[in-house]
Amino acid sequence: MARGIVFSTERLRTLFEPRSIALVGASDKSTWSLMIHVGLTQGGFDGMVYYINPRNPSVHGQPTIARLTDIGEPVEPVTRTDVRAMLAELKGTRLLHGARGFKSADMDVLVEVIYRTAELAQALGDRLESLEINPLRVDGSQIEALDAVITWESTGK
Repeated sequence: MARGIVFSTERLRTLFEPRSIALVGASDKSTWSLMIHVGLTQGGFDGMVYYINPRNPSVHGQPTIARLTDIGEPVEPVTRTDVRAMLAELKGTRLLHGARGFKSADMDVLVEVIYRTAELAQALGDRLESLEINPLRVDGSQIEALDAVITWESTGK
């Protein structure tokens, strides 16, 4: 138990064994999108993967859905607890904690940056077309997106 946070077995199951995944901003032009697609397909994920892209009828050989709202089932928002748990599951998580001479990341700041990015995506809702940050530089409490692209559909107002 970390800082009084208690995870129920069911909550952990929904986090690590999702029934479905929405890949927002899926694109044949995005290396991250391709890596996630390959990881899911070769990693044996047996749930539904929704490829969200309003401009292309298919991505990575799979049909796309234009908007999150077209999925027809709820997509849960991410919480700070979710972000912290996901970071702990990364293969390179030791690097965030100072392995190999790297400066330890301020995990509270890193969690907040990722959480607020997720909040932005959720606030844009079905207008979000793509959101990519690559790389995200982490140096202690200094965290910065060295390159980022966010595209969304204008409301026309």
